[in-house]
Amino acid sequence: MLRSLTTLQGYVIEARDGHVGRIRDFLFEDDTWEIRYLVDDTGHWLPGRKVLIPTSIIEDLDWRDEAIKVPMTKEEIENGPGIETDAPVTRQMEMALFEHYRWIPYWAPYGMAQPMIVPIMPGAAISPAPEFESDTHPPVREERSADPHLQSFNDVMSFHVMHEGEDLGRMSDMIFDDATWEVASFVFDTGQMLMRGKRIQVEAERVRGILPDQGKITVDMTKEETETCPSFNLTQLIQEQLKPEHAPGVHAGNVR
Repeated sequence: MLRSLTTLQGYVIEARDGHVGRIRDFLFEDDTWEIRYLVDDTGHWLPGRKVLIPTSIIEDLDWRDEAIKVPMTKEEIENGPGIETDAPVTRQMEMALFEHYRWIPYWAPYGMAQPMIVPIMPGAAISPAPEFESDTHPPVREERSADPHLQSFNDVMSFHVMHEGEDLGRMSDMIFDDATWEVASFVFDTGQMLMRGKRIQVEAERVRGILPDQGKITVDMTKEETETCPSFNLTQLIQEQLKPEHAPGVHAGNVR
């Protein structure tokens, strides 16, 4: 079902033996639109520390109780290796973490991926994943650059949406499929760009590029389209999906 990432922020993350923080951010790839990680802010439990939780290991997304359940323990997270600086996580650092946990990374050939959690400090990023054919862990490479395709949801929420140099508005949300953890669409607020400000939904495939250094997202949508298209309504989107022909047996009380 299509959901809102903004709604998901702040949800509790539950390990096997208790709460381990709350969702503060998401990291997604701007070439595949896959949401790779939740960013867990451990709060007072482990002050100043954040943990990357791969979406592939999530056991349950409970919209009613506003919680995410993961197959880890507090001890495993607390004793995991951390990053001591705010520098981006390089391939060398990332592979060292995977080796410590003895986990096969998410980019392994189909059917080999196993659960993983990668602790990081605020501001960290993930570097590109190499392809390999072996059934063992890939070798640690001396790559030291961060992944240019891995974007922070929080950062993107401040970006302006542009079409051929014309400012259409500012980002306000992203809609994703909670079964596949893929971004389906972007939502932006036209603000004063139109006579009457409204929220506009644009499909992910119409996004032409994300430019972090410029704080911009370029889209294949004209200002004329924003003026004539209907305003985006999240509640209406959810209710439409809950109709019997779309989601038999699902109850409205379970959604956000």
